[in-house]
Amino acid sequence: HAPCKMEDDLQLHDVNVWIGTTLGALKGASLTKKGSIIYQSPFPKDEHDSHVIKPAEIQCMCWDVGSRDMLYLGHKSGQVSTFDTAKGQYVASCDVTGGQSTLIGLTRYRGTLVTCTEEGVLSFWPKDGKKSETLAGRDVYCMCGNSQVDLQVATGGRENDLKVWDGNCVKEPIFTAKNVKPDKLQLRVPVWVRSLVFVPDSTLICVGTGHCQIRLYDIRAQRRPIYSTEYGESPITAMDIQPDGRYLFVGNGSGRMGKFEVSSGKPVNSFKDISGSVRAIKCHSSEPVVVACGLDKFFRVYQRDTRKLLKKEYMRLELNCLLLSDVEPDEFSSRKESERTEEPDSCDELWESMPTIIEPANKRIKRINKLTD
Repeated sequence: HAPCKMEDDLQLHDVNVWIGTTLGALKGASLTKKGSIIYQSPFPKDEHDSHVIKPAEIQCMCWDVGSRDMLYLGHKSGQVSTFDTAKGQYVASCDVTGGQSTLIGLTRYRGTLVTCTEEGVLSFWPKDGKKSETLAGRDVYCMCGNSQVDLQVATGGRENDLKVWDGNCVKEPIFTAKNVKPDKLQLRVPVWVRSLVFVPDSTLICVGTGHCQIRLYDIRAQRRPIYSTEYGESPITAMDIQPDGRYLFVGNGSGRMGKFEVSSGKPVNSFKDISGSVRAIKCHSSEPVVVACGLDKFFRVYQRDTRKLLKKEYMRLELNCLLLSDVEPDEFSSRKESERTEEPDSCDELWESMPTIIEPANKRIKRINKLTD
């Protein structure tokens, strides 16, 4: 089992944020409490280096659909580790690439593990059954699973536009995007998909590109994007959707983070106090908070609507990805309970309780009245 180190007396039952680092360590943190727990990489260290070997870097993380008991970590080396969040320890590990390729995407559907490598090998690993795989094209940069549709995933990369796959029939994609029309100079627009996210309760997919574009696709309507808008001057590196599907949160490589309307692509506002590349953004499923982390070694908790910075904590390591356990923190639940039990005074009672103040007559008015008489 990988050793752990607790900071500031944070306990395992307080952890509701799991963060993967570039050195392979897994960190547990809290949305409201200070401190973190470090779980070292399960892989051996290099004999000539005091740090964990680079292939142990955590590239991606996922839960099993409908469960938060086991956390699955995808490492750069192609290893997939299983971490028990209740016991706070690694319980299993397997190699899904044979050490021949970099793992860039990972998701799991009720026992079926789905992986994707940088070379485009998209594999479905059922718990009981034969593995099936297909080629998603070269230079794949991202893979995202649809939590509401079993075995449906999307992939994309450099000169490898958006594709949507069905794990029940992996021979051909069920959707292949078509590049946007040439620009004003009739030059071809390059393709570079860097980030993907499915919009809940719809057939929409939001895409962030390495050329600063945010695009929205409807896989049942058309192959070209519904809209394409630009954001900043750096590649889009992280995206997430608000649980109701109305707003999109976007982060880029220069530390900018913004909020956009999904339906129109119009910017709503931006979040401040980020200095490094944003690598992961996650919205809480029940609380109005959004969490972000990146290469500046901080993880931040913002109020989703007011953009207020609720928490900022230094994690000591460069952060690559994060997941939320969706457990409602004690501070949020106690606040809701107090709001429910506290009965506000009615306006009528407030006015009745105020004393009546009789103002003295204005002397100037009396003087004017005398002169007029």
